[in-house]
Amino acid sequence: MQPFKLYRKSLCRAKIFKCGETLYLFIDIHHIISDGTSLGILLEDISRAYHGEELGKDYYYTYLLTEHEKLNSAEYVAAKKYFQNILAGKNWCEYPNPDYESWESQYGEVEIDPEISTETMAAAEKRLGFSRNVLSITAAILSLRDYCMETAIHVDFLNSNRTEDYYWDTVGLMFKILPVAVELENYPSVERLLQEVNRQVTESFAHSICDYSSEDNVALRDALLVNYVADLGDASALKGFNPTDIPLTSENKATAGHVDIYMNESDGKVDISVEYQRNAYKEESIKKFLDMFVRNLKILVNKN
Repeated sequence: MQPFKLYRKSLCRAKIFKCGETLYLFIDIHHIISDGTSLGILLEDISRAYHGEELGKDYYYTYLLTEHEKLNSAEYVAAKKYFQNILAGKNWCEYPNPDYESWESQYGEVEIDPEISTETMAAAEKRLGFSRNVLSITAAILSLRDYCMETAIHVDFLNSNRTEDYYWDTVGLMFKILPVAVELENYPSVERLLQEVNRQVTESFAHSICDYSSEDNVALRDALLVNYVADLGDASALKGFNPTDIPLTSENKATAGHVDIYMNESDGKVDISVEYQRNAYKEESIKKFLDMFVRNLKILVNKN
């Protein structure tokens, strides 16, 4: 592991090491050319190539061209205005109140097993009619309310942005960060709140041609990020291989914002972790917020 040089150098490094009868493949990829969804696609492609199977077509340059051509379109202008209107006129609560005033992005992480199965999440989706993404975003909104004692809440969520079926075999940086902002006093019931969050998630998808998180579009704001993914970079796609997870640590690891919530489905359960700026928060404060999030999520997924 070493820093990448963005110009005139490869942004993907790979090596194969042979140890006795075993081959080990190591890959290091810069995030600027690959997102989490891409990792699973890449692993599956490697497996297919190894077994001599045909690979699917990749449409990343088609995606980039489409994004570029729409920059000055009426659709883009309307999408930009939509995002600006969402955040206008409010002093939003956007992340847990820090213990210290600091923007040094020293990395901290807290993990928890919420004892929620993927089967429970799937059943809640079917019973309530809301996606697990919407349920997670709503739980985050309620947790900010409980932690900060505020009612005007803005959070962001991450969308894979694969809007066409043929993009699901495409490797590249395609995800978009999108906003949800609600004044909780306008939604006295959980059902009404879920409906509003679902509406805004759908509307944000529809306007995702605009890069909301870019400074030159909507003023760059640091908001709690909620990222729900299923089998991110799932190594089970490597049929015929025996993948092994090897945790790696880095002194250079940093956080982009104050607090981010990551939820990952793996082996039939939901794992939850919070990444945070260690210079801004005590660990016990993040654990307290995470406990609130798990409690609110469980209330939602067990709702009748």
